[in-house]
Amino acid sequence: MLRPVSDDDGLDREVMACSVVIRTLGRSSLGSLLRSLLDAAPAPTLTLHRVVLVDHRPAVPIRSAQGAPVHPPPTTGELQGVADAWLGGLGVEMIAIAARGIGPAHARDLGIAATATPWVVVLDEDVTVTAGWWHDLALDLSHADPSVGAVFARTPGDTAIRRRAVETASGFHERLECDDPVERDDGQDRDLVVRLLDHGWRLETGRRTSLHPSRTPGPLTGTRVGSVTSRVC
Repeated sequence: MLRPVSDDDGLDREVMACSVVIRTLGRSSLGSLLRSLLDAAPAPTLTLHRVVLVDHRPAVPIRSAQGAPVHPPPTTGELQGVADAWLGGLGVEMIAIAARGIGPAHARDLGIAATATPWVVVLDEDVTVTAGWWHDLALDLSHADPSVGAVFARTPGDTAIRRRAVETASGFHERLECDDPVERDDGQDRDLVVRLLDHGWRLETGRRTSLHPSRTPGPLTGTRVGSVTSRVC
């Protein structure tokens, strides 16, 4: 069980509390992500309060040319059962939110709203975390001074956001639409980055890494921060 940092550690007790938000389309990769979170070595200086799954699959199931569902979709309750099965050993609260038909930005905002911790880690469901991920996350958060609004992993699909910062920036925006889901997600991430910077927040790249099969690794990938890269960190 993860425990809160003690006063003797010289770190901000509030900073070391976090939640995890995962927006899901019900892909098989979700189980791999949940398993990797459980398998990663716990950090003694970090408290995980809640894991939130936001089920934002299309309101109408995707069908093949023959009219049959491409993949028989699990229910939101079944997704929660998957999370409970994999993460029950962490001893934290897990909730699943049924939000069919909404976009990824709205899904992230709903997930963040369902948490109460100062830091929220937003993960893509096709990410898997490394064995030292909890330890590195604890270091990333403990080293972030009060002016830091977000700490990115060195790979995409893994962002730790300070609650006060994302509330100041009014969350993610759905206004950036694109047929390519990767370009759309990167555009929404980039939009949030710009608004965080405009509100005076600093952004950092942490030490943690995760595995993301669909994008090229790199500190604050160029598609994520675009022209504001030079202003970050």
